[in-house]
This record gives sequence, C-alpha cells and structure tokens, in this order.
Amino acid sequence: MDASLAIQPSAVVIEDKERTCDSLLMCIVTVLSHGLRSGGGVGDVLRKPSKEEPLFAARVIYDLLFFFMVIIIVLNLIFGVIIDTFADLRSEKQKKEEILKTTCFICGLERDKFDNKTVTFEEHIKVEHNMWHYLFFIVLVKVKDSTEYTGPESYVAEMIRVSILSCTCILLCNCSKVLHTSKPSVLHCSA
Repeated sequence: MDASLAIQPSAVVIEDKERTCDSLLMCIVTVLSHGLRSGGGVGDVLRKPSKEEPLFAARVIYDLLFFFMVIIIVLNLIFGVIIDTFADLRSEKQKKEEILKTTCFICGLERDKFDNKTVTFEEHIKVEHNMWHYLFFIVLVKVKDSTEYTGPESYVAEMIRVSILSCTCILLCNCSKVLHTSKPSVLHCSA
C-alpha cells in the first residue's frame, strides 16, 4: 500500500507539467506564441543557457536568428503592408476629392474647359448644373403621383423604374459657350 501511495503523487506531478512540445506542430505553435508575445523573441521564454554547455553558441545563434527573422523582418513586413494599404486608400480618396472639385458632377466637364469663358466653373456647378436640383427632381418624381407627370418627369420616372440611372438626368444644357457649339446640347449625366 505504501508503494502505491508513493507512485500516485509523482504521477500527479507529471500530469501538472505543461506539455508544450509533444508534437512538432505543438512545438512550433508554442515557440511562435511565446516568441511573438515576448519583446526579445523566444530567448526570453526559454531557460537561460549556461556558458559551460556544449551548445551555448548554437543557442545564442538560434535566439538571435529568431529575433531577427521573426520579430524584426516578418513583423515589419506585415506592418509595412498595412501602412502601404492605408496610404493607397488615402491616395484614392484624395484623387476622388480632386475629381469632385475639378469636374462637373452632371456633365463631366473639367474646370479647365471654363478658362477664359463667360461662365465660370463655380457658376456652372452652382447654377447651371447644381447636383442638388437633380436630386430634388428625382425625389419629386418618386413622390409625385404618376398621373400628374409631365413629359420629362414620366421619362425620368421610367428610367428610375428600370434602374437606368445614367439616363435619368437628361437636361437641355446651356454649355454651348464652353463646348464651342452654336446651340445648347442634350447631355446625359452618368450617375
């Protein structure tokens, strides 16, 4: 009986130990987990080697390689990709904002087409092609009873119904001075 009692406590001690390297996969996961969470790499987690051990130099090289390869190079590559992606998104946003500032939303004419003309670009986008007037017109068409539509309203209502948004804003445009034509032209907005 005494022998069985002596074996049980040692069995309990063995089961209490953390089993982190039972398989190759578990060992790799443990090294990466502890190595990435520690500031200095996997060397912070492993026991400190003695200078008298025969594999002391190999252990130092292993710790340094893990630190340089995983901590410095791989993590900086990942952070570089993330930062580069945000820079690309910011660049795209700036391009879109620049297009909105320099191009008419309705007819697509650019700001430079209005140089030395009687109509300025600002006047064109605020008076002739005010995008809010187009939005109000589309809302009016959606709210208004279909039996009370005028000709243009019924055409736009039909285009909205079949989801052809590129044709909903047909307008008799007074851009003849800008386009160097003698009469106003019909333009389709591309929304």
